[in-house]
Amino acid sequence: MNNRIHISKQLTIVFIILLLLPISAMAEGIPPLPNAFNGNVTSEGTEVPVGTEIKAFIDYQNDTIPDGSVNVSTPGYYEIYVEGTSADHQKEITFVIDNLTAVQTAEFNIYGPPPVELDLSTTGSSVRITAENTTMFNDTTNPEEKQVHNNSEDQASDEASGSLDGFTLLLTVGVLGAVFIMAKFGNKGDL
Repeated sequence: MNNRIHISKQLTIVFIILLLLPISAMAEGIPPLPNAFNGNVTSEGTEVPVGTEIKAFIDYQNDTIPDGSVNVSTPGYYEIYVEGTSADHQKEITFVIDNLTAVQTAEFNIYGPPPVELDLSTTGSSVRITAENTTMFNDTTNPEEKQVHNNSEDQASDEASGSLDGFTLLLTVGVLGAVFIMAKFGNKGDL
C-alpha cells in the first residue's frame, strides 16, 4: 500500500512537470514574422544593375543597423525580408539603395503580412505603405468570390504542423522519461 502511494506521488510530480513544459515554451512568445517586399527598383531614374545593395532599416533615425539587406540579382528588381522585434511594430521602414535613401517607406508589422509589392526609387513622390493603405488588409471582397490561392496561409499551416510535431515529440520524450524513471526507481523508493 505504501509503495502505491509513493508511485502515485511520483506520477503526480511527473504529470505536473509535463503540464508546465508547454507553458514555459509559450512564455517566450511567438517571435515577430519577417516582412517581405519586392518590386522594381531604380536609382536616380535608372534601373539598378545586378549587385546593387539594398538595405532596410526599421526606425532609421534611431537605429542605423540594417534589419534586412539584399544584393539585386535581377536588373531593376528586388526581394527583401525585413526582420524586427515586437517593439518595432508599426515603426517606419526606410529603404536605402546603394547609400541613397528611397522615397518610399513602409510600416513594420509583427504579424508578417503577405509579401508587399513596393517599387523603390530614389526620386519621385514620397509613398508610405501601412496596413491601412494596402489592399491586402482592407479588401472587402467576399472570400468565396475570390479565385486566388494564398500560399502564405499554406506555409503558415505547414509551420504550425511542424510546431505541433515538435511539441508531440517533446511530450513523447517526457512521457518515456517518466516511464523509465518509474520503472527504474519506482520499486526502490529512491525518488
